[in-house]
Amino acid sequence: MKQTKRQVLPSRRRRTLRRLLIAAAALCLVNRIFLIGLLFPIQAIRQNEERTGTGRTTVICRDWAPELQWSRLTYLMGNEHVTFLTGTYLSYLGWLGDSGAVLDCSEEAALHCGLWSINQGDGKVLYVFGRIDDPAIVRLKIQGRQTVFSEEQTDQVAEETYQEWTLEQEKWMEKDGRRYFLMKTVSYEKSSWSGQDFSVTGYNKYDEMVAEEKIEEGAFTSFV
Repeated sequence: MKQTKRQVLPSRRRRTLRRLLIAAAALCLVNRIFLIGLLFPIQAIRQNEERTGTGRTTVICRDWAPELQWSRLTYLMGNEHVTFLTGTYLSYLGWLGDSGAVLDCSEEAALHCGLWSINQGDGKVLYVFGRIDDPAIVRLKIQGRQTVFSEEQTDQVAEETYQEWTLEQEKWMEKDGRRYFLMKTVSYEKSSWSGQDFSVTGYNKYDEMVAEEKIEEGAFTSFV
């Protein structure tokens, strides 16, 4: 009599699938409760959105910052009401996030600008970012100024421009009809940008100043 061969493989597949589903559910639970074990960088960015209360934002661009850490990624995000610069890096706990800096763009203005300074080890990265809402603006000038006192007369103050960058509109980014910019500079000096005030000036095609904004919103992050 011919014997029927038992179909063992499907039951093994079911057990394997069940184990995978249990593992996935456990991982999701760990992600939500302990905020660790994230497999993808965008998961950390979404957690940063919840942490800062920005609401759902869209990725505008991403920058890799090996000057700080080989896996560090910085994301420029935005929606109708906010512009959000945030970051993530890979650790033994999975992808972890830095809150970064949030700009409130809900009020009408020609320019919205902020900064994020990150120090880690010997590396220092400065990001200046924002949104340009005035269509007449075609060029940006970013300046870092520091107040210097006279050595002879301490009551006299001279303001010097220590650093300056120019961004033409060809280097800007557009998303959902809104224009954004991101400027990055790297330094390995201990005193970089310390005590400096930053401003962003917008110019039209005739090289006339349209708007000037002193950067009031920002974040400073330091790692050992």
